[in-house]
Amino acid sequence: MSGRVLTVTGAGPAARRWADRVAALTRRAFSDTGEIAGLPRPDGAGDEAAQLLDGLAAGDALWIALSPSADVTGAMRVTGTEDGAWCVHRVVVDPARRGSGVGRLLLSTVERAAADRDIPAIRLNAVVERGLPPLYARLGYRVTGLEPGPGKPLSELTMERGPGSPGLPAPLAEEWIWPAPLPTVSWFVLAGEVYAVTGRHRRVADAARAAADALAAHLGPDAPVRYAGTDARTNPHPADRACEPPAPGGLPLDPRITRYAGPRERIPAHVMPRTADPWRFAVWRHNPGREARIEPCPPVPAVPSTHEEMIP
Repeated sequence: MSGRVLTVTGAGPAARRWADRVAALTRRAFSDTGEIAGLPRPDGAGDEAAQLLDGLAAGDALWIALSPSADVTGAMRVTGTEDGAWCVHRVVVDPARRGSGVGRLLLSTVERAAADRDIPAIRLNAVVERGLPPLYARLGYRVTGLEPGPGKPLSELTMERGPGSPGLPAPLAEEWIWPAPLPTVSWFVLAGEVYAVTGRHRRVADAARAAADALAAHLGPDAPVRYAGTDARTNPHPADRACEPPAPGGLPLDPRITRYAGPRERIPAHVMPRTADPWRFAVWRHNPGREARIEPCPPVPAVPSTHEEMIP
């Protein structure tokens, strides 16, 4: 991606000169609901220049990606936190330039500036149902917590990385561990069908791999199932719902596995889990067409016991 990044601070003439263009880009970039139909309208779809200027007046910084011809191709806003970290929000890319490296250019520029100023961490909130956590995980951001988003039907993960760190990818949030095992639902797709596998785990990675193993045992190890995401129920009381089907209309294949006909978008409990159960949060999602292959664990060869070896 060629171009440069401009930094704007304060609400003076320079900020006013860019505010309308960045707000217009933000509205355009957030005009759709995401790659899964049925999600609510993003907050950024109503962005206004006055809001942007208020944030700059309060101490935010605006980072703008410009093409060689000075077109605004992307932008993000950065807010300082009480512990000295930088919080990144409203990351937007011109829809016509998605996939061209604009977002990566913005983030890498901010990370270099943060490293130069000894900023301890860069944080952001990633909306799970829009498939954002895997995107940031590939850039080296690690999950540090779940933000339920009070009053919102969607879930957000808090993610961060240290400026200047190697930023190794973590596609299944390997390092994020819950305080106790929680009821989980992991979702998979195969040939126009959706499979939901329930369990109880402390990590997204454990839930996904255990579910992949269960499907491999049921469908065969060569079935080309793809991992779509995981939900976790943060309050299992008054009843333990670890083994309940996560949505109506499915065909139970065994106590843990339920099969649903049709694409993911037709299962409201998958699209927005909290609309089906206010305590069930989406904690990982891959967008349609970007589901991940999880190789099941190879079976462990049975080893005869001493007693078995002594039987003639």
